[in-house]
Amino acid sequence: MGFKLINADNRDLALFPYSPKLKFVPENSIILNTLLENNPNLVIPKHQVTMSVLINMYKMKFIGYSYEYCQYPKDELPFTDKERVIFWIKIWALIKELEKPESKKYTTIAFIDSDAWVRDEHKFKEFVEEFERSSYILGSPKDVQQGPDSSRLNSGFIIVKNNEKALMILKDIFYNPCYSKFYLHHLAEQCAISLYMNDHPEDIQELSIHDFNTPCGSIVRHCWIKHWTEPMMIDEIYSIFTKFALGSIISPEYSFRKAQTIYSE
Repeated sequence: MGFKLINADNRDLALFPYSPKLKFVPENSIILNTLLENNPNLVIPKHQVTMSVLINMYKMKFIGYSYEYCQYPKDELPFTDKERVIFWIKIWALIKELEKPESKKYTTIAFIDSDAWVRDEHKFKEFVEEFERSSYILGSPKDVQQGPDSSRLNSGFIIVKNNEKALMILKDIFYNPCYSKFYLHHLAEQCAISLYMNDHPEDIQELSIHDFNTPCGSIVRHCWIKHWTEPMMIDEIYSIFTKFALGSIISPEYSFRKAQTIYSE
């Protein structure tokens, strides 16, 4: 038995990074201004969804968990843009995942947004194991804004136990008009989960906002400050690469988490 993390989106991935081609000028004319003038449309290739997938894929593999990017094109969803906002894909993807026969090997499954990623894989594993021992069926972090025009919980991260009761709860949230009445509201699925929690507090765990729902999250970074997202993802990828590279030249028994200094001859 194990754990599986999924991203669900309707966008394509760009899994093959490329190096942009530059147009150079004669050797005696190469200065900053001429390079800029001859390459006015140069853009460093970045792809937020792809970077999120690569980070979460690596983090899950490192701690022995499963990961999958689930692409659901809009024409394959059971609703149109006029019926529900696209964010309902989160609840739908979890329902489909729990219904798969091959998913029975997982005790717990979680959804994570494309602008969110696991920051500390060790703390994440500890959290999953603690959640599995709890009596809760579903967990989601507290939302940043609390008030009449917001929801109590945030759906950037949703964890559920893989059992019949979890499937019943997700279907109730998705289909029951009592909870899913905000079909077209931009916080629709968050409001639905929050309303369900109000009626069934014993089933839903409100996760720490500091651990799961800010760009500074200690376990999961959820970067809803959009212009921060790609720079922070690049920072995370750089950190992963550094640890991976150093790990290949330092003995296996060396602990990065406990070490105070690094010494090399």
